[in-house]
Order: sequence, then structure tokens, then C-alpha cells
Amino acid sequence: MNNFENFNDCWAVFGKLGVEDYDDRRARVSVVGAFVYPCNAEDFIRLCIPAENRDRFRVCRVSDLPQVREDIAAGMGESPKAYKPIF
Repeated sequence: MNNFENFNDCWAVFGKLGVEDYDDRRARVSVVGAFVYPCNAEDFIRLCIPAENRDRFRVCRVSDLPQVREDIAAGMGESPKAYKPIF
């Protein structure tokens, strides 16, 4: 059985990268982890990301990542398909 057969059902933790780092001034995202359950993704942010950087990280389904990237790159700031965990 392929380990990535149901990868789109997983949850991703991603960080928003600033627009000041790129010439085209478009925001980007960087995936830092994939988890089976959203609570594991939230725990990863809470336990592994320094407190001063947690506000840059969001959680969404892996299958929704293309839409999230488009929303953020288009300047929406936030995507309706991603959420910020509450700590």
C-alpha cells in the first residue's frame, strides 16, 4: 500500500513568508509539516514554534493548499480555507 495514498486527507502546517523578501512583492507560503489530525498540527505549532512566531503559522487540509496559496498570493492576507489555532 502506498503511504501517500490518502495524503490529501492530511492537515498541513504552513507559514506565511513576507512580501519584502521577494521582488514581485507577492506573499508566499512554506509548508513545515503534515499531520493526520488537525489537533496534531495545532500541537506542533504550540510545542515546536517559538511563541513570538506562532502568529505567522496556519493549519489547512493538504488538498486545500493550492487555493490557500492563491488567496495569499493575491493579497487577501488570509484564506477562508485555513485557520489560525487559538492558544
